[in-house]
Amino acid sequence: MYAGGEYLRVKDVQAYLSISRSSAYYICNGVRFPVRRVGKLVLIKKSELDEYLDKCKE
Repeated sequence: MYAGGEYLRVKDVQAYLSISRSSAYYICNGVRFPVRRVGKLVLIKKSELDEYLDKCKE
């Protein structure tokens, strides 16, 4: 995990959710929750990803 576990990179999302690389990029490039871009690096706030996943379960 990146930045002390607060932010995830795409490969971290892939491992966290046990999904394919293309699925992780699909989630990270969607408009479901905000991502932070630093150059080519895509960062996803773990808490926002968890909130998104909780809403999907409902």
